[in-house]
Amino acid sequence: MLDDVRSEINENPGAVVAIVLRDGATIGMTIRELDPDLFDSGCRLAYLSRKSIEAVLQDQENNAGRTFPALEPFRDRGKADPDDVPGATFRLEKHLIRSGLPVTTPGAHIILLDSGHRGTIQEGLSAAFPKPSFSGHYLFHVQSPDDPHKGTKTGHILHLSPERAHPADPEDPARIYTDKDPVAVFEHLLHGTMSTTHGHDDRGNPLRQLEYPSTDQISPLVLAPQYSDPQVRIAIMDIAQRTVANCARTIAAFDRAGIDYRPQLTEQARTCTQRVQSWAYGDSTGDPAFNALADSFVRRTDKNLVHRLRAITNDLGIVATTATWLGYHNLSPTHKERYVDLLERTTDSPGPATPEGQSHG
Repeated sequence: MLDDVRSEINENPGAVVAIVLRDGATIGMTIRELDPDLFDSGCRLAYLSRKSIEAVLQDQENNAGRTFPALEPFRDRGKADPDDVPGATFRLEKHLIRSGLPVTTPGAHIILLDSGHRGTIQEGLSAAFPKPSFSGHYLFHVQSPDDPHKGTKTGHILHLSPERAHPADPEDPARIYTDKDPVAVFEHLLHGTMSTTHGHDDRGNPLRQLEYPSTDQISPLVLAPQYSDPQVRIAIMDIAQRTVANCARTIAAFDRAGIDYRPQLTEQARTCTQRVQSWAYGDSTGDPAFNALADSFVRRTDKNLVHRLRAITNDLGIVATTATWLGYHNLSPTHKERYVDLLERTTDSPGPATPEGQSHG
């Protein structure tokens, strides 16, 4: 990714790199270690989320008469709080300009760095602020067939588009990142201690807060006891990011010493993918310590069912609760949903509350 970003800057000397926070924070920490000159001179921090972008789009629809038909497949209108919509464009524009991003400058070029998948934030920015051009470098990118700006997004661990597939071999282990659970490992373990950005105030400051990783979408049957304490959980969020930064610092030291670090880095990446694969698909070859960590922090695709089942079992005794969860874990995805539906109809329960720590993306 870093090599490609450097090349793009060489082709567009005035380009500015926007590190999209929260999910791109670890990428930014890595660049700061590997290329501090680039980080200091060319990188800016942009506190963005799908929620904040959606509020801007609705603000422009309501108050500027704009329409965004090409963007419809990327949007989730329910993400925006109606109270946040009026003035959202002014507030976000102020944030971006204060951050050093030329969103009102015709012909400017902005390079976004983020985790991926489809590039929703990039497309939202491109629609809301049409004067500059945008490109994106992501860990993972699966091109949407409705992408209005095909060819402007690059995935570096996984890239799938009609024009290019990386890795090219369909059997390559990195192809697991087409599925949601493997990607969620990165999203849920490496986003740091702060919440996603909910919006911006009138001065352009991002609205976010310290966020303790919730357990309400984690099955109690797999939540490791050592990760149940809220203080431990938020410490893990900090430690995970620092671990990546420390690894980057070591690589930078190797590079300065003229040591070829790429074979070691390739092997570490392979090991990481194997561990994620074993955890995501439940085979027996995984690392028990990693499995316990991922089980305790990563919200799988059945997270909403898990949340509903937690509400059902809140007032049950230990024996009944354990039996209920064992029954759930032994079912196929389709039968899990039927199981929870049945229990909701037959068990007295206050019903599920809104999950804590829900990402607004």
